[in-house]
Amino acid sequence: MYQDKTKSNSSNLSKLAGEYLAFRIGREEYGFEILSVQEIRSYERPTKMVNAPDYVKGVIDLRQKIIPIVDLRMKMGYTQAEITTTTVVIVVNVNGSVIGMVADSVADVVDIAVDELHESPANSVDENGVVKAIASFRREGSQGAEGEPGRERMVSLLNLPRLAGSLAKQASSSNESQEIATF
Repeated sequence: MYQDKTKSNSSNLSKLAGEYLAFRIGREEYGFEILSVQEIRSYERPTKMVNAPDYVKGVIDLRQKIIPIVDLRMKMGYTQAEITTTTVVIVVNVNGSVIGMVADSVADVVDIAVDELHESPANSVDENGVVKAIASFRREGSQGAEGEPGRERMVSLLNLPRLAGSLAKQASSSNESQEIATF
């Protein structure tokens, strides 16, 4: 039976409409659902962890809870950048786990309407489905990734549970390979 994919895709995208925290990594903008964001902190040097993957910068004590700090730039294949005064740690809650995500800067909170959402072409190359959709919009007074007011913006909306799942999967395979190498 023929199924109209347009209706199905539109329905899936409508579930993604809402408020997102937009942040920058390099010249690109990404977003987390605002309800997943616990807080935004200035960057502080974390305590290194032995045998952690390169993108895990270490851990910090957040109100007597030890949380991992993940460098999103490295995790997403960008080159490592120097820490600046705009570097932030976005503390997110993913299914009860608290994780700190390092980003170059925070842009703003954006309310994304369903007609501004597009399916991610990255799904064909993004084996973990980390990018769930692309938001494309223009707002008066809104600054795009280039910092120009009123400029067209594209924000890749990230699927936090899948991003966290891919982090755990990579960490365990990294630890396994390190254990094998030591025997």
